[in-house]
Amino acid sequence: MRLFTAITIPEKQREKIYAELIQELPEQMKAVEKQNIHLTLVFIGEKNTAEAKNIQEKLSKIKHHSFQITLCGIGCFGSRVMWLGAKEGEKEITQLAEKIFAELKIPKEQVVAHATLARNKKASPKEFFGAKNNLSEKKFSTSFEATGFVLVKSSLTKDGPIYEEFPEITFSKRDSGS
Repeated sequence: MRLFTAITIPEKQREKIYAELIQELPEQMKAVEKQNIHLTLVFIGEKNTAEAKNIQEKLSKIKHHSFQITLCGIGCFGSRVMWLGAKEGEKEITQLAEKIFAELKIPKEQVVAHATLARNKKASPKEFFGAKNNLSEKKFSTSFEATGFVLVKSSLTKDGPIYEEFPEITFSKRDSGS
């Protein structure tokens, strides 16, 4: 099974992302289904069931505080994947990812926290980057409080990925003075 960690985006913000961004994408792109929108943190890779259980146990030891995230800015990985980035909360996201790398003893990689909007299936580079520019012009932004993170199992199918979340690892509440 393929595993990664993610911050769950609340329903209200997923609805806004879907209505204002994803529904504006050309049909040549495979849009992410509304219920699958999440903020990807760290890709872990292929693991078996016993390893997944062990990873969940290790992740549950991570201590982190809740924090505010603002999603804005359209980015892409080449002309394959279009995503929504995180602005406010970047420092906390990076700190959380570093804790995940350390706890799982996996090689540290550059963290590009992102919410995938679509994968390119048939759009030409011109169509892909035109769609990216159109979404960028919208100056989209939405915020929420991150209260935890999840380990996610991803099963790839011909119709797209199916995600199954392990129990959420909840953050401590932020001190009112900080």
